[in-house]
Amino acid sequence: MSIKIIHGKMKKAGRSTAMMLALLLMLTGCAAENGTASVLEINASENPEAPELEETEELERETMEDEAISENGVTSISVSFENEDSGLNLAGILFLPEVFNESSQYSAVVVTGPMLSVKEQAQSIYAQRLAENGFVTLVFDYSYFGESEGEPGQLEEPDIKASDISSAVSYLQSLDYVDGENIGGLGICGSGSYMPYAAILDERIKAVTSVVPATTMSSMIQMPVEQAQENQKAYEAGEAEPTYIDLMPRAYTEGAAYYYNEERGYRDNWDNHAVSWSEL
Repeated sequence: MSIKIIHGKMKKAGRSTAMMLALLLMLTGCAAENGTASVLEINASENPEAPELEETEELERETMEDEAISENGVTSISVSFENEDSGLNLAGILFLPEVFNESSQYSAVVVTGPMLSVKEQAQSIYAQRLAENGFVTLVFDYSYFGESEGEPGQLEEPDIKASDISSAVSYLQSLDYVDGENIGGLGICGSGSYMPYAAILDERIKAVTSVVPATTMSSMIQMPVEQAQENQKAYEAGEAEPTYIDLMPRAYTEGAAYYYNEERGYRDNWDNHAVSWSEL
């Protein structure tokens, strides 16, 4: 692992994240043995005086859509926020530490996942572990994916995803209990490139961690560029429905098993297909 700071170091107030992320790498299926991990030292806040978990679950927030759910002492809350550029509504899950006091200030992490993934998959595993170590964490469905808005569905577009990440940062800054000067980003797999890209554009992201397996994107290109471009033009002109490519066949890699295994990563709102011009 290497340690690198993008815009600065998040405030030291507790346990180093480097050791914690090493554990997370073993617990999730996205990090390959020969993958790379660029780890930034992000530290969780210490908040010794906190209400009982039952009180935390009763906190009223305008963004709360479902009842809070507690697991391993971490409270998860369904939330939503807008992409500030497109106005599309994005569906997310907010994770709060067990030792939580709404009047305190917490370091926060936006956690984003692999290409085509939805918020309930690998990114929630990482977000849960980070929350167990004192961070406020946020996962969400990118625009065009899962429960978030956007047509055509399943459009893989780096610029849009960077905008989504920046909007997630704005959402975290709107929460009184988040230290707006101490927000980091964790990008897994495909988001291991989207997250640094977003951080280059948005200096509010103080630290970035990328967990990226070894992969060959060229093997995922299934359609001639000219044909994908024609598909896009026809769709945007209202002349045809979008065409889709099968991005990750069942036999593609060992990592694919995570998504197809109902006891591991499979979710009903996950789809293995991408709009054909996503490969452009």
